[in-house]
Amino acid sequence: IAERQGQRIVLWASWGQNVGRTELLAGDPERAERALRPSYEALRDAGSLAFSSTLAGQLAHALVELGRPDEASAFAAVARDAAGEADVLSQVLWRSALSRALAPQTAGERSRGLSDEAVRLAATTEWPNVLADTLLDRARVAVLAGDDAVADEDIARATVIYLAKSNAAGHARATALATGRRPEGHV
Repeated sequence: IAERQGQRIVLWASWGQNVGRTELLAGDPERAERALRPSYEALRDAGSLAFSSTLAGQLAHALVELGRPDEASAFAAVARDAAGEADVLSQVLWRSALSRALAPQTAGERSRGLSDEAVRLAATTEWPNVLADTLLDRARVAVLAGDDAVADEDIARATVIYLAKSNAAGHARATALATGRRPEGHV
């Protein structure tokens, strides 16, 4: 419909964003990158910063998952620079992606501060799954910083949200993070 109506920017933005998020939820960051990158590039080339900031933030998340923190940091910076102040989703995405990209290198206050900001912003939205995703991102940062209490609390909160929203993929990710941190034989 968007193609027939000449709404190519809407098509590029919605297709890349939806497929990218779905692939990230499915645990396939390579496929997410393949969906997000061409949509991001098409929007950037068309000069559409409003949509490209969200895609850049999602792409940063895919790159973190792929173990490419420098590239993830670069796309988080693109999202930060392109996102309007009122574009809360992009603001959440760049902060949470950058916090995860920086965490293995520093596990410092900047990484933790960014993840805290992302959670605070996500909590102001009407998107429970975005909040739960952001809580899991902060839990991953907390794990690297050795703060098991924050990690446990965030995983528990995310789990409640995922279950309430019937988000099986999110719940599986929360469970994997929780069980992957426990020593053998502990429940």
